[in-house]
Amino acid sequence: MNDPDATITVFIQAAGHSSRMGREKARLEVGGLAVIDRVIGAARAMSDSIVIVCKDDAAFNRERISILPDPDPGKGPLHALQLALEASGTDWVLNLACDLPFISGAFLQLLASHASCWQAVVPLDREGQSQPLCALYHRSAIAEVRALLQEGELRIRPVFERVKTRTLPFGRFSHLPNATYFFFDMNTPAHYHEAVRIARMAGT
Repeated sequence: MNDPDATITVFIQAAGHSSRMGREKARLEVGGLAVIDRVIGAARAMSDSIVIVCKDDAAFNRERISILPDPDPGKGPLHALQLALEASGTDWVLNLACDLPFISGAFLQLLASHASCWQAVVPLDREGQSQPLCALYHRSAIAEVRALLQEGELRIRPVFERVKTRTLPFGRFSHLPNATYFFFDMNTPAHYHEAVRIARMAGT
């Protein structure tokens, strides 16, 4: 970040039902580590303030990690973002999915460096698709988040049309190791097996 006094709280979203996976995907092992621990490791490069949003406190008990129970885990990603923004004690929130085994600390640090003067900073994948579950949000965006929820919206992407948003094209971080896999998420058993294969191939 340009402002050295600015701080970020990382909220790792782990309250989903994992219905397509059939089991708790955040606790599956990739490269000898639970996916949630791989995500935490990357997040620590950005901030010492890390919160896991979940429905089962005991499942995610970790040293120096706070837990935020989600009372309505089935209400969708926009609701989860609202929960994070309302709970944050810092101006910025990194909203991070729990099932990104190849996300890197170097990438998250680069993302944070673009946060000044915006309300959202969202990376784009190789296909140009925004990645709202690996993005930064300023707490001033909460009003638009609430408004969209009142309108019945469940998705996060419409937020970017209502707040000052900085997009970060893939080309800005494609030089980082394993950038191709940063947004690889695990929704199904097939995805999980592919993640294990990638980890073995990439040596991560």
